[in-house]
Amino acid sequence: MITAQDIVDAQHRDIEQAQRLLTERAKKTTDDALVRIDRQLFKARRGSWGEAEALATRAQLRAGVLSLALAHQQDLRFGLPPVMRAAQGRTAEYLRVLDEKFHGAVRPLRFDTLAWWEKHSAELGQVRLREFGRSFQRYGAEAVLQIEQAISSAVLTGQRWDVARREVWKATAQVVGQAQWKVDRILVTETSAAYNGTTLAALLEEDDPAAPMLKKLVATFDQRTAWDSVALHGQVRRVSEPFKDPKGRLYMAPPNRPHDREIVIGWRASWGESLPDFDRHTTAGDARFVATPDLPAAPPLRVPPGQVARSRKSDLRPEKVLLQAGIGSAAERASRPSPQRAMLAGLTAQRLLLAAQIRSLITMPKIGPELGLGPSALDPMAMQLEQAKAEYRDLRIRQAAAATSVLLAEGDGVPLERVKPGAFLDFGGMVFRVLAVDARGIRIRTPYGPAMLPAAPVPATLRRVRPDRVVRPRSIDDVTALLSVARAARQGA
Repeated sequence: MITAQDIVDAQHRDIEQAQRLLTERAKKTTDDALVRIDRQLFKARRGSWGEAEALATRAQLRAGVLSLALAHQQDLRFGLPPVMRAAQGRTAEYLRVLDEKFHGAVRPLRFDTLAWWEKHSAELGQVRLREFGRSFQRYGAEAVLQIEQAISSAVLTGQRWDVARREVWKATAQVVGQAQWKVDRILVTETSAAYNGTTLAALLEEDDPAAPMLKKLVATFDQRTAWDSVALHGQVRRVSEPFKDPKGRLYMAPPNRPHDREIVIGWRASWGESLPDFDRHTTAGDARFVATPDLPAAPPLRVPPGQVARSRKSDLRPEKVLLQAGIGSAAERASRPSPQRAMLAGLTAQRLLLAAQIRSLITMPKIGPELGLGPSALDPMAMQLEQAKAEYRDLRIRQAAAATSVLLAEGDGVPLERVKPGAFLDFGGMVFRVLAVDARGIRIRTPYGPAMLPAAPVPATLRRVRPDRVVRPRSIDDVTALLSVARAARQGA
């Protein structure tokens, strides 16, 4: 069975394999260009080296090197669409797997259409073309300048053409060969930008105010992992908000620097608050690219424009597509979200973001000295951490009340006859043990003494054992506020 972790690993491998293929192609393009330049120099058959020969040779080399830069640009231009197509397919697969896991069914994806793909690939392709077009222009200009400087520094005046040609060829091959790393850096960076840019665009398409979409950075850990990737790993943001690196730079999706190997993944707030780490460890840190088995190509889109390309499991009627798990009937889940449900989704998103901030504040003192942060920068983080924890506890209480309100508004509740002494009632994370059930109602145990619920269906989740993670009320006021919601709503039941 394919898991979300398998798909995240496959996303890493997609990028690595595309980068390896493009760099191998670039090396061949460079070798072919050098062969052409050598042949052109051989065919020139000029006389002894002089000013006229120098000018003609420089013009010939300039044309050859700039043609090489243009060839690299064209290779990348035609190599990026398959990369973006793979990103679209992996993102769709990832969301389907987690939708089925948390919601019990697969929901249609707005970005998984041929029309969306054609529009996005054209828009992002133009953006990336402008970026790497400028990069290859700089590469070509720098290579031409270095070759001219190398030729000028060589003592060639008065030499026969065959002798001068060998020196010119050595200078050209050396400069172009030594500059190949610049080509590789452009290819690696642009491949990552195209892949993650497509993933981000797909996640933005799925963002919904009632069920916010979040995004998370996932790094690869090996001997080549940089300190900023360690600091950034696990950072969570709303999909429309930028990430922030340790130097304060903002960016929407990786890469935030050359050779950045992070990827961005999505997380629906309706899936819950426990985001998996999804970190990736390899042992091939010294290798240029991690050796991985061949992956099957992403399936091609074979649907008319505007139609949704779904898997077999997603061919369900809209009323069967669950937007929330365990709350409300199927028809209500597929309908427009209620204000209570929208509030619950918003609180869940806030908690996820705050939890990521708390983890960052806990981790920063450990890695702060390696980042060059002194006590003046680290000491205030302790107060920020306590404030974030207090805000987190407040959100937990508010979320428990909001979850109860959703159950009440949608008419879901545990039948009274199913509630037995010794069981646990879970009100959105705030859990109480049942002491007794009789005609007067349900008697429960709270940290501040017994309390009574009316004899009516209970807006809670019935559990046989106490969950490991629960919301502990800060005072009796939290318990009173939560139970008053149930009592007030059940008075007319």
